[in-house]
Amino acid sequence: MTGCEPSCWNIRHLPLAARLTISLFLVSVGLGYLAGLVQLHFAHAKSGELLPTGQDALDLYHGAAGQPQSKMEKLLLAPETAPFNGNGTMRPAFFDKSSGWKRLISKRPEKEIREERETEIQALLVWLRHGAPKGPFEQDQWPMPPELQKLKWSDEFIVTEDKSQFIKLRSLFEERCTRCHRQGGADAKAEKFVLETYEQLEPHVLPQASQAMSLAKLAMTTHAHWLSFAVLFGLTGLLFSLTCYPCWLKVLLAPLTLLAQMVDISFWWLARVHAVFAHPGILISGAIVGISLGLQIILTLFSLYGKKGKAVLVLLLLIAGFGGFMAKQFVIDPYITDKAAKAQK
Repeated sequence: MTGCEPSCWNIRHLPLAARLTISLFLVSVGLGYLAGLVQLHFAHAKSGELLPTGQDALDLYHGAAGQPQSKMEKLLLAPETAPFNGNGTMRPAFFDKSSGWKRLISKRPEKEIREERETEIQALLVWLRHGAPKGPFEQDQWPMPPELQKLKWSDEFIVTEDKSQFIKLRSLFEERCTRCHRQGGADAKAEKFVLETYEQLEPHVLPQASQAMSLAKLAMTTHAHWLSFAVLFGLTGLLFSLTCYPCWLKVLLAPLTLLAQMVDISFWWLARVHAVFAHPGILISGAIVGISLGLQIILTLFSLYGKKGKAVLVLLLLIAGFGGFMAKQFVIDPYITDKAAKAQK
């Protein structure tokens, strides 16, 4: 037999033990893909959104519109609810992750303290937008810019000389940032990125030519994803090609997930050249990957068993669907709503 002519053997003829193993493999791939979507939410979705939007894709792979920003500016402007790391936000370092936060809010109204800490963030942002000059940082004495004079300050980082006010910029940075970003600092992960001198700080405070994901990180992400997806989606497609479905369906669907993923990853790189590859390109190719993978998994599972097995699968799918609905209603939706509300405060 050649081409797509009916064969006397298909995946259904495997021993029960083999079919059960294949079933668990397919379910594991599906669960792993869902876990990947969860990670995608935490890494790149904006507050109040379940998954990254077209604008998120543009910002990540093509670069945000407007004036170039330094990495530190991005971290200070990101929502406080974003992951507390070098790819999310650093705002919590001024609030609940700062030294003695609980003690402070037990003695003074939290609203007042937050207002002062917001002023500190604004001071760093103004310094960054002025080109992050080295002199005021190393001298720990920066003349108070007019736009910061009317804001609420604590006395900790302000010094007055001859009726002129100066910001103790380096002291502020050391208290909020260097306390973790140094050898033996307060955070074991942060001490891997030492920021004790201006020279160590400089790559993070100067505007980046491109605001998209760095080429080094994009190359690493491409390597990891392409190798793992080649194996997983190649196997799910191969298993589907061994089912008893019509030839046209197998020719269409079996290689589709792997092909769409290859296109999707290619769009990650092409998006640096033109925004259309990021939005709508990456969104469309990503959707095709998810839909085709789901079809491969479900159709292959149904092809493995007879009427009784199919009835069990239907029951399990209904249970899984009900569980997913309940999780969305009582866990996911409240979490998203709460995250969006916190970001607006």
